[in-house]
Parts: sequence; structure tokens; C-alpha cells
Amino acid sequence: MPSHDTTHLVVCFLPGTNTTTREDNLTIVNNINYCLKENRALDKLAITAIKWNYQGNCIIITCLDLTAADILPHIEGITNTIIPGATGIIRENKKIVQN
Repeated sequence: MPSHDTTHLVVCFLPGTNTTTREDNLTIVNNINYCLKENRALDKLAITAIKWNYQGNCIIITCLDLTAADILPHIEGITNTIIPGATGIIRENKKIVQN
């Protein structure tokens, strides 16, 4: 997976969150899409998949015709959908530019 991608959102859970005890990926995708359907501003908002990286972050992959920026305003509180009771930070998977 590339280090950055405009179709990816990264969910970073707070330290101490057990990210190994969770639903299967398909169930999480369906739950996120259900939340998007309930809260959507656009009809086409949806994600296609999620992946987990070795740090325990959840990578949310949007449809190819969307960017992470399109979905980000509509997924507040989604961390609880991924892992019940969990909190974390959701950000776009942007390239880090160092000066």
C-alpha cells in the first residue's frame, strides 16, 4: 500500500485501544456505509474496503470517484462504529512534506 493515497482515510485510535478485538472487515465496511447512508449529504458517499496497518490504524478506502476529503466531513464519530467504545483521530492520508 502506498504511503499516501487521496482515496484513503486513516483512523488512529488512542493509545491503549485494543484493535485486535473487532468485527470482520466486511461487517465494519457495511456498518460504516450504513452510517454514511443515514448521515449523507451526497447520494454517492460510500467506502469500498478497510485495511489495518501494523500500527493498529484502520485505513478506510473510498470509492474511486471519491476522495477522502469528500467523506471526511460525514464520518464524525465513526471510530465507535469500527471498534465499539473506541475513540480516535480520523485524517486524510496525505503525503507528509518535510521542510
